Amino acid sequence: MLSALSKIDNSILGIFGIACDGELRREEVEERISEVAKIGGYMGAIGIFKEALEIMEKLSEGMYSEASKLPIEAYKGYRGIVRIREGTREANVTIEATITYYLDLIKAYEISPLAKSVVNAKSLDEANEILHKNFNLFTELDFEREAYKRKTTSYKDIEHNVLICLCLSIPFMGFIVEADPDTYTGELIFQFPLLDS
Repeated sequence: MLSALSKIDNSILGIFGIACDGELRREEVEERISEVAKIGGYMGAIGIFKEALEIMEKLSEGMYSEASKLPIEAYKGYRGIVRIREGTREANVTIEATITYYLDLIKAYEISPLAKSVVNAKSLDEANEILHKNFNLFTELDFEREAYKRKTTSYKDIEHNVLICLCLSIPFMGFIVEADPDTYTGELIFQFPLLDS
């Protein structure tokens, strides 16, 4: 996603729902945000406001994504560990999950070896192969293909430590960061436009 957005002028990276996906600990995400801040890429942060929460609640009705619903629970005061993805992940939910951190997308891209490696890929398959070859990663695309092949949707049937989501995005939208501590990529979730451009 960083690779795709790095080609669009004035794109902003929004990181929302820290630690809600169970992929990274809050400290790991904060460390990465600080790394971007060190090179002048931190643009500020804003929390969910009541009107936005009401929209998020309405949009999440019938939605399966556990991680996307946890910031709503955090807004309502929930704090603690939640087992998600059929118990294969633990999300440490705090009020911090309600904050979107905004970063200069190009600065974030500059320190991301994964994003740089796939920036010239001509297709999702090519990007996926580059991540296999250069980083030995099992991606979200691999997970989906394996699930289809096995005719399952269970996380317990297909378990890997690192899931990297490869997808295109829209500028000015927020997304969750998920990766291992030495990498930086994002998984798109719902977030409100930052700018009305």
